[in-house]
Formats: sequence, C-alpha cells, structure tokens
Amino acid sequence: MIGDRGNQKIFEERNSLYLCNIEEIQFLIYFCAEKLDESELEGTNSRVIYFLYRQIVEAYNSVFILVGNGFARSSMIILRSMYEHSVTMTF
Repeated sequence: MIGDRGNQKIFEERNSLYLCNIEEIQFLIYFCAEKLDESELEGTNSRVIYFLYRQIVEAYNSVFILVGNGFARSSMIILRSMYEHSVTMTF
C-alpha cells in the first residue's frame, strides 16, 4: 500500500465532484500536448514552451498525489512553481 488510506478516503469524499471529472481534465492535459506537437514554433521557443508544459503537468500530478495523501501544505510549494511556469509560458 502506498500513501495514507485514511487521508485518501477523506480526499475522495471531500472532492467527489472533482474526481468525477478527472477524465475530462486528463483529456485537456493531453490535448495541450498534441497542440504543442502540431504547433509551428521552431527552435528555442518550441523547446522552452514544451519544457514548461512538462513541468506544469508533473507539478499537477505531484500536487494531486500530495493532497490525496494529506500533505496539502507541502503541495503549496509545488503549486507556486506550477503557477510561475504557467505565467511564464503565457508570455
């Protein structure tokens, strides 16, 4: 068993609406990856944007795991970098 089953159960009960829509969220994540692959960006711009996108996805997954196991405060650190990467990527 990985993680804290008690905290996972509490997370499932507290966030049932979010978990019901997890498939749509995953679709959006991979839809963005497909669009990045199809984009006309070349050179350094393409690599920076793709790198930031991958960092955001990894941060999202880490936050999800941490919060699901009762480590909400620790996830705030990762959430901050996720936000910063998102802002940087939009420019």
